[in-house]
This record gives sequence, structure tokens and C-alpha cells, in this order.
Amino acid sequence: MSWSEVAPMTDDDSGSGWSDGGAGPYPADVGAGAAAPDPAHPFQTEERDRYQRHDLIGAGGMGRVYAAWDRRLGREVALKTLSGRADDASLAARLARESWITARLEHPGIVPIYDAGHAADGGLFYSMRLIRGRSLAEAMAGADATTRLGLLRSCLAFCHAVAYAHDHGVVHRDLKPANLMVGEFGDSTVVDWGLAVCLDDTLAAGSSPGQPPEHAPPEPRLDLTRVGVGTPAYMSPEQAAGHAVGRAADVWALGAILYEVVVGRPLLSAASAAEAATLLGNDLELAPLQAPDVPPELAAIITKALRRDPGARYPDAGALSVDLAAFLDGRRVAAHAYGSLELLRRLVRAWRVPIGIGVVGVAVALTVFALTWRRVQSERQRAVVAERQTSAAMRDQQVTFAHALVGWATNAHDAGASPEAEVIAARALTLADSAEARGVLAAAYGRARPLAASRAEIPGCDDVLASSDEAALCGDAGRLRYLDRPSGRVRWTVDGAVREAAILADGSVAALRSTLGLWLLSGQDGALLVDVTAAVPDKGLQVGPARDRVAAYTAAGELALVDVATRRWWRVPRMCGGGATAALAFGRGSLLVACADGAVMQSDLVTGTSRQVARLPLGPASKGIAALAVDDHERRVALAGVEGTLTLVELATGTMIGPVPASDGSIARIRFLGDHLLVTPDQGAPALWDPAGAGHVMTLPGRARVEPGRTSAIEGVGPALWSWRLPSELPPWRFVASAGLSHAAVSADHRLLAVAGGDGAVTVWSRRDGRQLAHLVMGPGVVKRVAFSPDGRYLAAGSAGADGEVRVVETTGWTPAPFTGGRPTRRVFFRADGALVAFPYGDDVDVWLGPGPSRRVAAPRCLDATVAGDVLWLLTEDEQVVTWRDGVTTAVVARPGATTLAVSADGALLATVHAGHVALLELGTGAARILPQRSGQPLDVTISPDRRWVLAGTRSGTIDVWSTADGRHVAALRGHRQRSAAGVVAEGGRLLTSSWDGTVRTWDLGVLDRPAAALEDEAARTWQLSLDDVVELGPPPAAPARQGPP
Repeated sequence: MSWSEVAPMTDDDSGSGWSDGGAGPYPADVGAGAAAPDPAHPFQTEERDRYQRHDLIGAGGMGRVYAAWDRRLGREVALKTLSGRADDASLAARLARESWITARLEHPGIVPIYDAGHAADGGLFYSMRLIRGRSLAEAMAGADATTRLGLLRSCLAFCHAVAYAHDHGVVHRDLKPANLMVGEFGDSTVVDWGLAVCLDDTLAAGSSPGQPPEHAPPEPRLDLTRVGVGTPAYMSPEQAAGHAVGRAADVWALGAILYEVVVGRPLLSAASAAEAATLLGNDLELAPLQAPDVPPELAAIITKALRRDPGARYPDAGALSVDLAAFLDGRRVAAHAYGSLELLRRLVRAWRVPIGIGVVGVAVALTVFALTWRRVQSERQRAVVAERQTSAAMRDQQVTFAHALVGWATNAHDAGASPEAEVIAARALTLADSAEARGVLAAAYGRARPLAASRAEIPGCDDVLASSDEAALCGDAGRLRYLDRPSGRVRWTVDGAVREAAILADGSVAALRSTLGLWLLSGQDGALLVDVTAAVPDKGLQVGPARDRVAAYTAAGELALVDVATRRWWRVPRMCGGGATAALAFGRGSLLVACADGAVMQSDLVTGTSRQVARLPLGPASKGIAALAVDDHERRVALAGVEGTLTLVELATGTMIGPVPASDGSIARIRFLGDHLLVTPDQGAPALWDPAGAGHVMTLPGRARVEPGRTSAIEGVGPALWSWRLPSELPPWRFVASAGLSHAAVSADHRLLAVAGGDGAVTVWSRRDGRQLAHLVMGPGVVKRVAFSPDGRYLAAGSAGADGEVRVVETTGWTPAPFTGGRPTRRVFFRADGALVAFPYGDDVDVWLGPGPSRRVAAPRCLDATVAGDVLWLLTEDEQVVTWRDGVTTAVVARPGATTLAVSADGALLATVHAGHVALLELGTGAARILPQRSGQPLDVTISPDRRWVLAGTRSGTIDVWSTADGRHVAALRGHRQRSAAGVVAEGGRLLTSSWDGTVRTWDLGVLDRPAAALEDEAARTWQLSLDDVVELGPPPAAPARQGPP
């Protein structure tokens, strides 16, 4: 089906919603020659016999609700009928008005109306979805505080539904726990709109805007101010007093409901409106909200909703839902005024670090400081003593705060938020030195970093949604504001919470509502140009590369396409046949969709013709497609799997790369940036990926995004505007193998990385772009060591086990070298002269000098061995350290209890691993140091080529680093999840460490002795983020831990 079969909608009729627009994507009529329906067909059921009434499930002052069976459609429904006489005109009008209002509120959180008419007994009714579940009142009955607080997410859903009604001019007027349904599957529905009123008649007026259906009795004008309308315990002061009510009355009711959820009892105990008015005339009892177990932000939300003056409350449920969502997501709440200590506590909660003792320490230190300062002011004669006490308190406070920051930085690093972790760790170091903070910074500097960053403040805006050179869109306090740049002058404001927004090619604004609806607004004055009322926010707003088209999903699972130039929108026919659409993306001249069955369809934006361009094979492990992206030239598409994988497809050839794991959970969105992809997961930080080779190359701050048409910069939005310019080359910082790793080696020119695998294979990558160059299977035994020859011509590997051996390959074609000999081997090395030496599990060693057979040379049995130049150093089974060359052994020193050794390149320093510690010995002077265990049992040790650092891999996966100058524990490099090797140091102090978790990670040792102030300045320049920004933006949701090798 082409798009031309779907009639476009004009500005005038687009606001009426999907059902009012032209022809749909399905045939509307059968041919003239079609057979007549069978008289026994269910559709022929008479109207009076259509509904078979069952049990009474609810009753109120106006009506009764029954469960019923719809014989025509074969489904269960709910029927609402009148409680009084069928000829009561007033009740009949109220029932009709309730059905009209509810039917026009098309929102997942508002019960849908199916039908209305006369029942077999002549009574009026309307039918609606039968909700299975229980009311909020039933859910709260007898529940403990923890269970009740678990209902806050449902309360947020209720707020969203009421916000949708408010946006359409409808006030419910009878919100209470009994009218809020919590479904069996987590769905939340607002019911019983019998007392609802329209603030204007545009919604309640039937099929034609402003005109009621024929013979519709008018709604009495008194209904807006009638005393007693509603439930007394949830009435606002103006409602109880009989004054005119608006959206703020529903806000009060929602506040009273939240109060009951939090406190466990109703705000008011009133049996009548008069009693409620009397109680509301006195001061409200809100003291329970100040209890220690009630978060102050939540208390502030409820308090604002319960302000006596309607103008001081939230203006509508949309604004209330924005603050409630911010609280539930750990973001700042607009209703709450944060003090400095509260910001500190909020940061602790946001980064989820168990530092209760540290925070208490900060509070104690601040208290001591305050008391001391008062003493200085009031007791001049004791000034010297007080000054000393103050200085000590400030020092304690500084150290305690530094410890807290280190905990936050470590938690951010573990969550994958590398930029935020760098900012926090750098600040921590300015307060007190920390091995953990240095480790976080070594990880951050081991990754690709922006070449430059810029930041622009938008005055008067706390949450920037989108920007251009001339304007910015601000979405805060439940409204959308258009601000001129750089003055910050507000050009226009539109009420309503907005989830996403974009400034388009002609200056107009696309805004995707937080509840339902997609708006196209004039950039000049905010006038509504197009309103797609059924658009849902779940899968986001899609903007075309030229910013001339936008698209969004609808509640029916269809696509709405808006043409910016013509200001018209279309329903896009289902491009997946009868199947569901999983994701969509704009190309230059087409729209691409990924279908639930793995097909990728491309539809021409001019002709509307569609064709399949690729198909992703969905295996048993696949959970479906979550996101889709197409590059600027429409040559490649990328698909993200629900399970967190990425697949790249060449459209011309159908060639696929992947799937490769990119996230531990589902991916929310992907965007091309040149040859790379910005991957935004549901849980975790945004990251830049090279799916064709390097994999994960850079982590970005939490609100990063790619603007259409950009190829070398990434934008960031939040309390300010950011831009990060990327380098032309983005090398990988992490390499992922198929099994656990025991060792890694780097070629002499630093271009190649080889790893020894626990699955009997050797894997080789290019360090520049991450391409896998070779995967060499040696056999079933664990590969213990790999080594490159000094000239880079050969790669050698030694494996253990009964079938273990030594193999040598040429690096030009990864073909076997003319090497013979070898046994199950513990260590392999190339000496500086190019000779290969292999230490087996037994006597003697195997030496290979080039093409031809190896020769066996006498050597003592050893526990470990290493090489320094042309000399091999052995740790023998009798715990002696000796040197060995061509059969000549020279004793050096005894090291009782040692299990592993390392020697500096000049042979001057010796490090050995013992039970619980690492020992460092200066061989020339005999000076020795014990480097105590810090992060677990050390297993492996190495000394950096510049002799500055000793590094030990541990059973926990952390790599500890000590200074050779004074033995200080300088850094704890955390990141590996299982036992790790000490690593190999490459050019420029780059450390590469391998682990049994199947990864190689890159660290920068250059940061270990840089001044703290310089690191803080560099973090600020690189990311243009301050510590306040980190608090404001909050962390990305923590990704779940991966089990076993990636």
C-alpha cells in the first residue's frame, strides 16, 4: 500500500485525532458482489440482546456498574446504568455527558468507552472496558508504609491521566482512591467521570467541536459551583465552599491522595461538604509529612498540592506529575528549596553509595564548626583555642567530604558514567589524596576524550530540551518556554509537560507531550499549527535529517508523520504487514522501520512505495528490536536488540556485522555520528560505538545526543547547553574476548595486542581501530603466555595441559612459522636478541633462534620467569631468584614464600608476590619494602618500564599500584570483575590489563602523579561539567551486573 492511499489531514481537522482523518490503512468497504452475512453471525445479534448482564461490581449516587458479556464481539465489558428512574431527565443528561467526556479522553490511563444506548429494559447505559484489579483504596487497606510507598508509581500514572484531561479542558472533581484502579498487570486507570465538567465545551460537545449532539440536554450551569459535588474527604477548600472550581481542585484531590499514601490515613475525616468546609477553615494537620522517614522533596510536593490558595498550588496535574516524576527518578524537585546539606544528601542518594557514616561525619563536622564559630564571636578571650578547634573541625570536614566524593566517583565509574566520575574524582583529590580517586582518573584518561568542549548558559532555564543558534526550548514546571538567545528573553510559553522537543528547519517547534500528543507550534508566537492527539511518548520523537519532518508512534501502534512545510500529518500505513513495528528512523528521502519479525522496510517519502531492504535473523536468544538508525548516506542501518546488542547492515549487499554486545540491558535509542553510533541504553550512560571494529570508544555525559546532520560533535542538554568536538580517531579502550584471559602482550611498535585465552585460543587485535586480526586456536588447554618478537615478525604462545605446546606464527599472514619442538609450557619469552625461550612444566627449557628446530637447554625447575633484555630471571622451586642465559645460572637472592616475580628493565629492582603482600627489593643497595595487600590477594606483578610503579593483579580483579620511590599505594584500578593480571605497559604510560572476565582494559598511568588542581582544571575543560552539574543531572540508572565473561 502506498502512502497516497492515506488522505492527509489539514490543520483544521488534525486536532480531532486519528479517527477523524481521511482514509485509514485498511480497506473500508467490501465489494458489491460480496456475500451477505450469515443470519446466525454474531454481528446480527439484536441490540436489545447484545449484552448479557452479570454481577454488580459497583454502585454510586448516579449509576450502577455491572460486568457483562458482549455477544457481538465475544468479550467481557462493564455496563454503567442509571440507579434511579430511567425517565429522570437530569440523571440521563449526566450519564450522557459522562459518556461523551470519557469517550473523547483517549488515554491509556482513562477507561475507554465502547458503546452507548438503550438496554432491553429500556434503561440507558454505556459500555466500557472491564478493569480487572483493585482500587487504590483496596490496595492501601491494611498495607504497611513500604507497600504504600510502592504505589507512588501508580499515583504518577494517575497524575498523567488527569493531566491529559486537564490539557483537554476537563476537571474530574471526584478524584479519590476508590476511583483509581490498579490493574492486575500494573496498569493504572482513572474511572467514574460522572461529576466531570468541561471548562469549555470543546471536548464534551460530541462529534462537532462546539456543537452538542442532537437532542442533548444542557448541563446545568450550577454544576461548576454546586455545594456538595464530590467526596468530602478529598474536596478542595473552594469546592467544599461551593465556589467555582478548576484544575487546581483536582490537584488538591491528588495531593490528598498522595498524603494518604504516605501517611497511611486520610487528610480529612468529613462526612459532608459542610463538615469538610469547617475542617478546611482551620489549619491543616500536615505535621506527619515532616516525619524523618518522609523524604522532604515528597513532602514539599504534597504540601504545594494542598495549598489553600488555588493559585499557589500546581496549576494542573501535568505540573504535579513533572515534580512527582522528578522525585521518583532521583532528580531535583522544583517545589522543594534545597539547602546545602540537603544537596549533599541528595547526591548521596542519587549515586547510591553506602556512605552513611561519611555523611554523618560531615554533619558532625559542620555542627562543630558552627558551634566553634559562635564561641569565637561570643568569647573573645578564648579566641586562640576556638580557632584551633575550628581549624581541626574544618580539616576533619574536608577529609570526610573527600572520602564521600571518592565513594560517589567510584559508584559513578561502576555505573559507566565516566565523565561524571572524572569530575567527582578530580574534586576529591583537591581535598585529600586517594588511591581510589586516582584509579578512577586513570580509567577515564585511558579512554578517548573530546578535543574541545563548550558550554552555554540559558538564563532562567533549569532544563533545556533543544536549542539552535537563535533560540532554546525550556521544559520545566510543567510548561514549554521559547527563549531567545543569548538574551534569555521569553518569547512565548505553552502550558503542558513536554518530554521531547526540537526546533525545526523553518523555526517551528515540535513538542512530544509527556502524556499524549504531538504538537507543531509556531516559533514566532507558540500558536498550535498541528495537534496529533493520539501520539504517545513511549518511543520518542523522530526528526528527519533536514529537520523538515517529524514522526511519533500512536497509541494504536501506527506512525504519525508530520510534514513541517505543509503543516499536515498522515497516518503511515503499516509497513510490517500484520506485524508490529519495533522501531523507525528517517533517511534523507525515506522512512525506515524495523518490524517485530526482523524485517527492515524502507518507504519512499515522495511516492510512498515500500520495499524490504534487510532482514535481521532473530535467533532463540533474541528478544526483539529496540531501536533503529540509518547513516546520512542511507548506505548502512544499525539495529539495537532488546537484549542490548548492535547489528550493522550494509543495505547494498545485505552484509551484516554482529550482533555484538553493547549494553547489559535494553537500548533506548541509537544515532549515527559519521561512522560511529551514539548508543543510549535504558540503564547506563550514553556511549559512542564503532560497531565495525573498535566497539565502545567513548562514554558521554548522561544527557548527550546527536543532532541531525552532525558528523564530529555531540550535543548535551540539561541545566545548560553543551557541545563536545570529537577527535578524528577514536581508538578502543576495551577489548572483549570469547573467554577468560590469562595474559596480554603488545608488539614492539605498539600496533598489535595479543591475548592468551582460557579456551585454548589466541586473539589478536589492532589497537588503533579495534579490528580483530586473528583468532588462533591452539587446542583444549589454557594458553598461559603470549609474546611478540622484538622485530614484530613472530607471535609465540605457550599452552598448558596434556596436549599443551608452543606455537609460533608469522604476523604478516598469521600462518605457522617454521618452528618445531615444544611441550606443555608455563612461560614463553623473546629475548632482546630475538631468541625464543619457553619454560615447560619440567626440567630444562626450549630455545628457538629462528627457522628450524628448537633446542633443549639445561635450566632449573622454576615457579615463574621473566625477561629483562637478554637475561632471563627465574624464581626456582627452592625459592631462589637466579638469572639464566644459555644454560648458565647465577644466584641473585633468596625470596622465601615468593610465588611470582618481576624485574625492572635495567635489572635494578625486583618485585615478588607473597601471601598477602608484594615485596620490593633494590638489588644494588639491598633496600627492601613491604607493599601491603590493598584490594585482595595479589597474583601477578610487574614493574613499569620507567621504574616508577609496581603493579599487582589481584584475585578480586583490581590492579594495585605502588610508587617505587616511597612504597605509597598510589592507585586502585577497579573495573575487572574477576581475577586480573598486572598488565603490560605500552607507549605513553598506557597500561593494558587482562582478566578472567574476558576483557582487556586500558588505563593511563600518567595521571598518577599529576597535581590534583591540574586534573580538576582538565576535567572542567574537557567536559565543561562542574560538580553542581553532576548533582543537577543525576547519574544514569545503574546497569545490571553482567554474569560471567561478556
